[in-house]
Amino acid sequence: MGHRRGRVVQGILGAGALLGALLGIPQQAHADPAPPQPTVCKPWVVISAYGADASVGPGAPWGSPVNSQYIGGITNALKAKGIGTAARDPDGNPRADDAVDIRNLSYPANALQYWPWEPGYNESLKLGTEQLAREVSWYNTTCGKGTNLILLGYSMGAHLMKRAMQDPLLQANQEAVAAVVNVADPSRSNGQPGMAQSGQTRTVTPDFAPAEAQAADGGLLQRATVPETFSGFLGDGRYHDICRTDDQFCNRPGQTLPGDWVDIAKRAADSQGPHGDYARGADSTGAQAVESALTHQAERNTVPPGPPPAPGTGDSNPPDIPPPPQGRPDDPPAPPNDPNDKSCAPHGDTDATGAAAIREACAVVGADTWYTWGGGHGVNPPGATFGHVDSSDPERSRNDPDRKGFDCSGFVRYAFYKATGYDVLGDRTAEQMYNASWPVRMTAGQGEGALRPGDLVFFGTSGNIHHTAIYLGNGQIAEAPQSDEKIRVAPLRGHDDYTGAVRISGAGGGGGGDAPHSTWGTNVRTHTEPSAGSAVHSTFPGPTGIRVDCQRRAERVTSEGYTSDVWSHLPDDGGSWVSNIYVKGPEWIPGVPACDGDPGQGGPPGDGAGSRRETWGTDVALRGGPSSKAQATDVLPKPTTVRVDCQARGEEVTADGVTNDAWAHLPDRNAWVSNIYVRGGAWLEGVPECDTNQGGGYGDNVDFRDTWGDDVRVHRDPAQGSPAVTTLQGPGQVRVHCQVHAERVTAEGYTNDAWSYLSDRQGWISNIYLKGGAWQDGVPLCAPGNPPPGR
Repeated sequence: MGHRRGRVVQGILGAGALLGALLGIPQQAHADPAPPQPTVCKPWVVISAYGADASVGPGAPWGSPVNSQYIGGITNALKAKGIGTAARDPDGNPRADDAVDIRNLSYPANALQYWPWEPGYNESLKLGTEQLAREVSWYNTTCGKGTNLILLGYSMGAHLMKRAMQDPLLQANQEAVAAVVNVADPSRSNGQPGMAQSGQTRTVTPDFAPAEAQAADGGLLQRATVPETFSGFLGDGRYHDICRTDDQFCNRPGQTLPGDWVDIAKRAADSQGPHGDYARGADSTGAQAVESALTHQAERNTVPPGPPPAPGTGDSNPPDIPPPPQGRPDDPPAPPNDPNDKSCAPHGDTDATGAAAIREACAVVGADTWYTWGGGHGVNPPGATFGHVDSSDPERSRNDPDRKGFDCSGFVRYAFYKATGYDVLGDRTAEQMYNASWPVRMTAGQGEGALRPGDLVFFGTSGNIHHTAIYLGNGQIAEAPQSDEKIRVAPLRGHDDYTGAVRISGAGGGGGGDAPHSTWGTNVRTHTEPSAGSAVHSTFPGPTGIRVDCQRRAERVTSEGYTSDVWSHLPDDGGSWVSNIYVKGPEWIPGVPACDGDPGQGGPPGDGAGSRRETWGTDVALRGGPSSKAQATDVLPKPTTVRVDCQARGEEVTADGVTNDAWAHLPDRNAWVSNIYVRGGAWLEGVPECDTNQGGGYGDNVDFRDTWGDDVRVHRDPAQGSPAVTTLQGPGQVRVHCQVHAERVTAEGYTNDAWSYLSDRQGWISNIYLKGGAWQDGVPLCAPGNPPPGR
């Protein structure tokens, strides 16, 4: 995936080269990583990652023509803003000047494992991700606000950029990243809400005219959405992506298949087809990226990102950046943080949301912000406000009406709003936040050892929560303490009534009528009735925190490439309605009741066994098992009312632009139908998992899930150090009984602490090796009421 330059392999071919010969790839050695370059603190730095098997050489200082073209587009746009000279070398390639530095990311960009001792594609991504994260950290720490980074990736390099944006070290230093440009990204997800609408993901025809991206299509490899910190409708819009409709590296029709890596190998040397022809998009994409980069630069210099970094060193060369570690995922963890460090920063491992919330909280601390009673409430989007006099403490709060700041719940609300890009906590008191439904909750009895940086901690009693703060690690919290005091870092044990904590995933309040939700998109309208034709009640200019007390099926709406007939009722917005197309989460929001007691998914029939559901479409085939390969038992020629008694995971099916692996069992017909053709969510709300051996043996109260990867170990306990009970030689299907949060694992460029218990293997597997989300949707938590079988 890139312009290939190399030397002819002499002698015996390695395994990768032999495979290359079989696939018709020119017999060349892989490219050596770009030689390290000196890093200097210039005002602007472009870090470029080229595609697979590209290399730096005479006439190709940036590895491939596409990288050179888009570096040129970026430097031209900077020059148009009075920054740099857009200098060129004699071959027409862009080069650095006094204001703009250009760097190749040094990483082994191997499409295949050409020799047994060298990294293949996934290991190359991992090493490149780690190197980029270190470089971003170096610039942020050493150069501070004096240097702004624009990251550019093409093909495999774009895949690397997407991976790196999820790296905790890069996330912790993301303020230094002013923009990201990805070209022909093989991990592209066309289905991420909002990105195309904002113009950040550009899908173009072969003539580079605007084209529509189909949500079911996307990258050739494992598709990934843009992390919230960088995406426009979820953050501040620094990410920019371009893909041709005819380039199947970034716009492959339908879902990818396990053997699709063969296509990568077959096309690895192709720089002549659509994948290598992106020159006409370079100037417009570069101009778009520079506009957002300058916006981010202005915001970065207006709001302090936290404690000031070490002073920059001008143009002097810093110490060499250490090479990437060669360790494997099961190496010992890094040494712990200094326990005596009490600074405002995350101390210890956390997720991207926790790290981002701490960064935003520390910005407020660093700005010397006052506590004000009621500060941070009554506004949307969240922000500092002038306070009020607290009638219970009028003397101490007498200056609050003249001070702009936050109270304790307003402070954490703002930090998580900035971290996630939407009002995940909502305009609530500390007690209301505590009592909302969250996916992870800790009690005081579990002690500080159960906490990790970014957790929301609460004080008081379970029936009277009076204070909240953000845990930093090392026993420290960031808090808005009380009137007449500044927002600060303080010891958790400075309060003697710590009662518990919750962990915010960044994905909403965990469901429930009292949990906060969020819209996405811009200029989203709410209506007086659940109908697009009814009067408009409100317009939300951007992502907005909402409370949903119930939902119902009403007028069918098609928008943003989605169709849904579900509407949410918003009691805090005058009882208005909004289409669930614009509410984050599944089409039917889990845990939110139906407004009329019947969500349109059917009530129980007279015999009390199952629920009535409506199919849609014509000539829908019913099968003898949850697979399109099972024998067809009947055909529904038109939309039909059916009785569903349970559902199970089976074969993944793509139809009508939708992909799903859930199947509904129809007892009256002794048959199965893909949930694609049943009205409702992908996993039908209120329908139990099949717990009897019906319709082909997909019962046993388990979810069938697909694994990926080779030689994946299944462990006795949810920890890498526990004995292996078996090894999965290659991708296959397993039965998942339940899942837990346990040991944190890093593998294949991903980090996750979720483990699933495989009832058919009597052991545990890291969710990294299960297709789907980091926390598997629809799989229950392994709890006292749901223990693993035989454990």
